[in-house]
Amino acid sequence: MRRRELSRRSSPRWSLLGTAGQLVIDHLQGSRNRRRAALVALRAMRLIGDPPVSFTIGSNTLCIPLSHDLPVYCTAYPGYSNNLIRLATCVAEHHPHFVVIDVGANVGDSLASLRTVGDFPVLCVEPEPTYARYLEINAERFANVEVAQVALDESARDGVALTKQRGTASLDRATSGLVPVRSLDEILEDWPAFARPSLLKIDTDGSDFSVLRGAARLMRAVQPIVFLEWDPAFFTWAEARILLDWLCSLGYRSLLFWDNAGDFLIRVATNEADRVRDLTGYYSGRGSNRYCDVAIFADRDERICNAVYRNETALAERRATSLGQVLTNGPPAVVTS
Repeated sequence: MRRRELSRRSSPRWSLLGTAGQLVIDHLQGSRNRRRAALVALRAMRLIGDPPVSFTIGSNTLCIPLSHDLPVYCTAYPGYSNNLIRLATCVAEHHPHFVVIDVGANVGDSLASLRTVGDFPVLCVEPEPTYARYLEINAERFANVEVAQVALDESARDGVALTKQRGTASLDRATSGLVPVRSLDEILEDWPAFARPSLLKIDTDGSDFSVLRGAARLMRAVQPIVFLEWDPAFFTWAEARILLDWLCSLGYRSLLFWDNAGDFLIRVATNEADRVRDLTGYYSGRGSNRYCDVAIFADRDERICNAVYRNETALAERRATSLGQVLTNGPPAVVTS
């Protein structure tokens, strides 16, 4: 599959929209006034059409639909996904046969971030048809990548519909549809090369807990490090408490939390339910505008958890020191010739 297949409208108007859309995306990185103007123009262009545009993450350029909010989000949160990069870097250093499963791979933004770490095998799982097409195109840029277009849940069942908006998609369990639903344990029978992942990343906007429960066999036998969104917009505290107890029973002991801007928050044990409840309460009722990422470590990976924790706290200390210097000395002088 090639990018030109996405540009099925070859009219001059369609090409012009794509060119203008790319210009607007590029202007999101400019001054505040330029960003405001770009956002206004972007909203108007999306009413006309949805041509493919390019967006760069690190050193990797992705093909994405104009309707996708990835450039807007990365502009608002420059550290977005950097915590995943730092986590993967640390895990890869300790796992000689590093393998990743990316559930909710979307158009390949996490894949692009992971590829700044190395060329290890990655299985990308994405059910939404449009995002899966872009994902396949972007995956062609990299080696050792497999793509599975399927929705994951606790167990296999009849097809469901998906709700898609501005770069995200989630299962609509109340509506039947054409998207097949399977469990992660089940699809790994078809992808045996990924049966022992070092890192399991999940981002499904509402199904993360269900995906984990559908990987019960994997979680018991392999105990991969898990990285997922902790967004109370999609679960109750009672559901979260059940998940924590289940993780404890499987030998998972430590949790590292980041905010959705990628900044480290806190380290908590899986049996410290009160602390997790307080953090969950703080992020409740925010409509997914603010949420957490969490990395979950089993006992056997405590050494890796300690290393990640040290790296994150050292980064926070460097950031605080840098800010303190600016507050004390003022911004650096501008040198003119």
